[in-house]
Amino acid sequence: MIERSLDAVVLIEPDGRVRYASPSSARLMGYTPGELHGRDGFELVHPDDVGRLRAIFADLVGDPNGARLETYRARHRDGSWRWLEGRGTNLLADPGLRAVAVTYRDVTDQRAAEEAQARLAAIVESAEDAIISFGADGCIATWNPAAERLFGYRAAEIVGRPISLLAPPELLGEQRALLDRAVRGETVPPYRTTRLRADGRTVDVSVSLGSVRDTGGQLLGFSSIYRDVGHELAAERALRESEARFRHTADNAPILMWISDTDKLCTWFNKPWLEFTGRTFEQEAGFGWADGIHPDDRDRCLAAFVENFDARRPFALECRLRRADGRWAWVHGNESPLYDPDGRFTGYIGSCVDITARHEAEAERERLARHLALLLDSTGEGIYGIDTTGRCTFVNRAAAAMLGYEPADLLGRDMHPLVHHSRAHGAAYPANECPIYRTAVTGQGSRVRGEVFWRKDGTAFPAEYSAYPIRDDAGVRGAVVAFTDVTDRQRLEEQYRHSQKMEAVGRLAGGVAHDFNNLLTVINGYAEMLLAGTGPDEPNHAVVGEIHRAGERAAALTRQLLAFSRKQFLKPEVFDLGERVADLASLLRRVIGEDVELVVARGPTPVFVRADVGQTEQVIVNLAVNARDAMPTGGVLVIRTEVVARPRGRGDDRAGGGADGPEPFALLSVADTGTGMTDDVRAHAFEPFFTTKPSGEGTGLGLSMVYGVVAQSGGHIEVDSAVDRGTTFRIYLPAAAGANPPRRSSTPAGEDAPPGTETVLLVEDEDGVRKLVRAALHRLGYTVLEARDGEAALDTARRAGRPIDLLLTDVVMPRIGGPQLAEQLCREYPGLKVLYLSGYTDDAVVRHGIQSAVVHFLQKPFTAPALARMVRRVLDATE
Repeated sequence: MIERSLDAVVLIEPDGRVRYASPSSARLMGYTPGELHGRDGFELVHPDDVGRLRAIFADLVGDPNGARLETYRARHRDGSWRWLEGRGTNLLADPGLRAVAVTYRDVTDQRAAEEAQARLAAIVESAEDAIISFGADGCIATWNPAAERLFGYRAAEIVGRPISLLAPPELLGEQRALLDRAVRGETVPPYRTTRLRADGRTVDVSVSLGSVRDTGGQLLGFSSIYRDVGHELAAERALRESEARFRHTADNAPILMWISDTDKLCTWFNKPWLEFTGRTFEQEAGFGWADGIHPDDRDRCLAAFVENFDARRPFALECRLRRADGRWAWVHGNESPLYDPDGRFTGYIGSCVDITARHEAEAERERLARHLALLLDSTGEGIYGIDTTGRCTFVNRAAAAMLGYEPADLLGRDMHPLVHHSRAHGAAYPANECPIYRTAVTGQGSRVRGEVFWRKDGTAFPAEYSAYPIRDDAGVRGAVVAFTDVTDRQRLEEQYRHSQKMEAVGRLAGGVAHDFNNLLTVINGYAEMLLAGTGPDEPNHAVVGEIHRAGERAAALTRQLLAFSRKQFLKPEVFDLGERVADLASLLRRVIGEDVELVVARGPTPVFVRADVGQTEQVIVNLAVNARDAMPTGGVLVIRTEVVARPRGRGDDRAGGGADGPEPFALLSVADTGTGMTDDVRAHAFEPFFTTKPSGEGTGLGLSMVYGVVAQSGGHIEVDSAVDRGTTFRIYLPAAAGANPPRRSSTPAGEDAPPGTETVLLVEDEDGVRKLVRAALHRLGYTVLEARDGEAALDTARRAGRPIDLLLTDVVMPRIGGPQLAEQLCREYPGLKVLYLSGYTDDAVVRHGIQSAVVHFLQKPFTAPALARMVRRVLDATE
């Protein structure tokens, strides 16, 4: 019977060795009875079970007729562990066996099923969802703890009762329909519904329903899972409400918004976006929005979008977006990645703001900044700004150029050490005393003259500046400084002061010369009469001759004074200045001596000027003599004539008030290699009676005469000189168009004192001069009517009772001057000839024809023959 049993039987000795194994052992364990015979009966037992079984076996051996039932694991021949159920019986007292008989069977599959069922039961018991099974009759069979929590029924209360108890009356039809579908074998997907709790309240659940059948397909019942979705539904409702609020907010927000999925395709745009672009959602969806980007911005925007999207990082960009009206608007976008509550990436959200106005404002600010910079760079003033620490915040080109820097070299640097701002006497300001720095700190402006700025190369220049505070709502932010290099202005002011001084001295000299000329006219005139009335052998003839010669020398001095004071009467005519210099060359070589080399340089074209030829020649001779005296050991004298566009204005000193217009000028330059002049000598060079020569060797009137002639001719003179470097005089005269034909005298040659019979009205306020002229004219045969002033002359002419052929009048007289008298009498007596006499001519005479050939003038002092010739010339003139 044992041999035929399905269970295996082994007999084990008290020491644990196998005495016998039935044939079924091979089927259960893979070992033949022979392989098991004599082996340790516990050799194949699992290590986790062997200790327990040995202890049980020992107890069993000590318990006569005892029996034990145990499950344990043993190793199959194939190496797998099999679960065995063994029953051991103590048969040691049986004389035929004397062993422990163990009958065992393989329960591996049963054990696995039990474990699976236990696991399933544990899952059901520990599940968060309610798991309920019910039979085909609808009665509840199982009810897990989660079902108790969800519906409020204990298992003992509900098991065996119908499942319909959980359905609200209005949903019973729904429940039956779903059960019918399950009965028919249809799959019923999870669905949401409402069920009743034990307390009568409803609960929102998600139901999963399935049928349970046997192996033959026979319906045994149903299994259902209920999940409380109240919180989920509430969350969904909250989400829907949140989404609704978001959409409402987004659709009413003043910004453009969009959302994309994880594939970069945009899935939503808010209402303002669609209204702004004038496009539909279908047009914008996906990458359609890119069609609205300005072509010049599109590639850049798409590249930034893709790059940052792939990197999952926020980004911002600006581009132009086409508006509904077709115009382009600048927008600023901020884009950020989206993540769900579990941290999973879900796409991107972006918002855009129309910044067109800001862009236009920035463009306008940039335009204004450029315009302001252009204005600042177009001004001749130097302008720069500093902050409260003295550092440069802006600078125009004029300021940088005056200081010798590039504008970029000054920005951000402390200006005070750079310009070494100094007081007028050169002492540097400490920074905290600097008016500019104080303006930037205290906000009190300053306007300063007569101080010094320094250039990058270490040279200084006089400056005037104004510093004004820069303020905003927070207070003083710095200062703006406008400064001017006043070097040229100071030079002009010095020239002006010099010219004023020369003018004052000239007025004095002219007045003195005028008075002397009146005296010398009388002295020289009567001396000539005495000489004419005495023979060479008479005792007084030599004495009178000395008186006459002294008078002539005095007359020459007064002529020089008149030249300096610009009150001599000039006879201007147009001539080639270069040709005149060339004609004078031989004379000049005799004047300057053989040890001085004379170089005459003429320009390629004639140099025409309108001036008094004789006085111009005297200017050249005076300058040549002056140069000779400056070269006592010899040297080189260069006289150059040329036409220039305008005065160079580069001389150390400038005298005279003319030659400032844009027309071309004739330039006469006289340069020597002599000893030169100091600054002090140069400053006084044109003053009358100023000389550096030893006493008795010069009058000090040579350069004064040059100055007067040049100024009266409408020009000016400049001088460059330095000690041991020689001196250069540059004379600028207005250029003329061409030469006049030479003037011919109407007086026959060789006639020293031509007589006449005409009537002459003599007007002279100096009694001595009047008496002399009257006597001289009487001796020549003229009828002379005389008056001491203009009013008396008018009365005399009107009472004369005879025609008057010539008005011989002084220029400057009390009440009515000579020109006014001549004008009045010429109106009353057409054809009346006029001859002016004067020790000098004032501006009135100049205005009445000093540049005209029809004005006749006789300069005091004059001789009787000169008077006779001039009277005869005027009377015989046909013009």
